[in-house]
Amino acid sequence: VRGQTSTLGEDPPAQLWVQREMPDGIDPESLMRLIGPVDTRFGRRPAINPLRDASTAPFAELLLGRPARLRLIARALGSTRATRIDQLQRVDGFLFAWLVERRDAIASAGSGRYEPPALGDLLYLQAEVLQPLHVLASTWQFRRDDDLLEAINAAASTLGYRLVLHRHFGTGEEHVILTEQDDGRRHWGTYVLRMGEAAPYIIEIPRPLSERRTFEYGSRLFARLQARALLVPGAHFAVRADGSGDVLAAGNKDTVFNLAHQVLVPAIAPVPWVLQVRGRREEGAAPSPDVLAGFVGKPASRAERVRLDQVLTALRGDADSVALEGSSAVARSLDSGADAQADFVRRLSGPRFMTLRVSAQARRGDRDTLGSDGERGRYAALGIPTVALDLDAHLASVRFSAPPGKDIRRAVDDYVSTRNVAALASVRVTDIALRRLVDFDSGRDYLEFAGADGRLLALRDLEQATARGATRIARSPADSAAFIARGDAWLLGDTP
Repeated sequence: VRGQTSTLGEDPPAQLWVQREMPDGIDPESLMRLIGPVDTRFGRRPAINPLRDASTAPFAELLLGRPARLRLIARALGSTRATRIDQLQRVDGFLFAWLVERRDAIASAGSGRYEPPALGDLLYLQAEVLQPLHVLASTWQFRRDDDLLEAINAAASTLGYRLVLHRHFGTGEEHVILTEQDDGRRHWGTYVLRMGEAAPYIIEIPRPLSERRTFEYGSRLFARLQARALLVPGAHFAVRADGSGDVLAAGNKDTVFNLAHQVLVPAIAPVPWVLQVRGRREEGAAPSPDVLAGFVGKPASRAERVRLDQVLTALRGDADSVALEGSSAVARSLDSGADAQADFVRRLSGPRFMTLRVSAQARRGDRDTLGSDGERGRYAALGIPTVALDLDAHLASVRFSAPPGKDIRRAVDDYVSTRNVAALASVRVTDIALRRLVDFDSGRDYLEFAGADGRLLALRDLEQATARGATRIARSPADSAAFIARGDAWLLGDTP
């Protein structure tokens, strides 16, 4: 029994080389049940083997590739199966809820809860978890190998990780989430791969705690671009005084976050694009774009203009203004252009690396998933109930009527901009019923205005600042669908 090497991105089946005849006791069918597919070849393997050459008896050589080894590990460990979740909620909305329930999944600054991985841990995760997981994800539409999924889950469990396979009811889209087990976390991070066909983007959110709401922004971008991977670290960059929790530090390359980056960038074809989502504070009173996007290293070529346009279009879904900045400006910006991930990409000729520096104003409208969960209580105190539902189905089932007056709409706009509950309290009107709606699919919040007859008067996206969102009139079901898809601020009933 020997190990079998493979090229990057390929995991061939085990090989059984039989010289002269099959040795007694070897049952090919039993072997396949144990290790998966076996490529049986009769003849002399083209490699040096003194034991084989000296033997006159029947002789066989079994070469185990990574999938076969993982299946053996799974059998030996007898670990629990990967978690499977089928639901209406889209993967970004699911991730929001997932982290709300596990607020301590990302270690806070100064807590010291982050444990740096040993070199052996990183090598094991690379060979037995991350590399085979990417191969599984990229071939999922052709070969749905549930046995291999379970084998990788078993291998991951030895280091306190597990796999969650999330499937969206509406579209059938599937994502696998590599996440730490709830007990015994070392805060190495959470990593999501889109199963099957995917665009060659890697979305990285290196500072989800210190740069508030970049997690929400980056997760939506991941879903909107149908990107291959989403990378989120497991700790605040200042979790330890020695700096070992800072995944961006150029001198701190031995992190699981950076390992995932280095595994995925060379493996994703044809040309991977890394999109690193960062927060940005506005300087001075002069207006600035919501998003400053810039390349670190080599910019996009003319042939890649379509790919760049796709990224910019996706960014404009959450921002009024997006600007491209030169590489020198990126290099001067805080922590950008000299981090561990950009340094790795610069050494390669093909991949592209972009920093997406999102302004505080552009992030302000996002619900702070990783912050305090006071939203439900805030609305309940004003007598506004919260209801979770499928917003698409809800809007398709209601009838619309004339919207509330402009003074009410202005007060709600003020509330969305300032989060001052006094502004929201002023819109309480006896003949208008208010409800806070949480969309199953996206996790976004809306304020619903309904008349005494039950007809819907208006809907306000509570995560969209006024200056960044349009007003849409609900003249047809297509208008309601466009309101959700484009992230408009208001959906208003049609005035008779």
